Amino acid sequence: MALPFVRAEAVGGAFLATAALFAGFALPAFLVLHTAPGPTMPAREALREGGRDVREGLRLILRHRDLRRFFAAYLFYEDGVNTVVAFSAIFAAQTLGFPLAQLIGLYVVVQVSALLGALAWSWPTDRLGPRPVVMITLAQWAAVTVAAFFVQTPGQFYVLAVAAGTGLGAVQAASRTLLVTLTPRGMEARMFGFYALCGKSAAIMGPLLFGTISHAAGGNQRLGILALGAFFVIGLGLLARVEGGGPTGRAAEERAATGAA
Repeated sequence: MALPFVRAEAVGGAFLATAALFAGFALPAFLVLHTAPGPTMPAREALREGGRDVREGLRLILRHRDLRRFFAAYLFYEDGVNTVVAFSAIFAAQTLGFPLAQLIGLYVVVQVSALLGALAWSWPTDRLGPRPVVMITLAQWAAVTVAAFFVQTPGQFYVLAVAAGTGLGAVQAASRTLLVTLTPRGMEARMFGFYALCGKSAAIMGPLLFGTISHAAGGNQRLGILALGAFFVIGLGLLARVEGGGPTGRAAEERAATGAA
């Protein structure tokens, strides 16, 4: 939707197209969904109750060894993912000379490959479990940052974008599944609240590292991208210590039936 406006050098229209897209997809929620039943409460009381829920959830994470390790790993590798996605356009524009229209095409390629990657890894997630899938995709992300250091042409970068996109879809889908397998029953909503909070917070160290190293290297963004691989290596090391995250779905039922027999 934005691409025609960019090609016509009317970039402001791209923002209007984006606003229209948000409005269009929000309408079903406004028109169809109803307000959740239950009593309302004053804002001050809601704030106190929310703070209490956060403290109780944090205590649960600190007591639960695998949840604690998972969130520590997720904080690192999601920081790496967020930074690579955010700075890939800057890298492509400044280091490889991509024009704006080509950058939009690059993001389309990444999003489509992310969708395909999530679909492709769904069966291995059931058979192997989400933890091995996340670990494989983290190794893939680390390899992407190394390859980005050597990439020279737009064509090579598009190939790299496909590899990153498949890893993006897979690591996000498998991470959510892994969290479900680790979370005690009845605590799913609270843990996914922490998952969202952790994901939003995981966009601080990566940009600082990328900017600091690129600046210290005289504007060499290749070194900045290469340094981001450390986040995936650290996340991989922390996740290797998580004991849960085995097979899910039908594969788990088949193994359980085999064991019972």
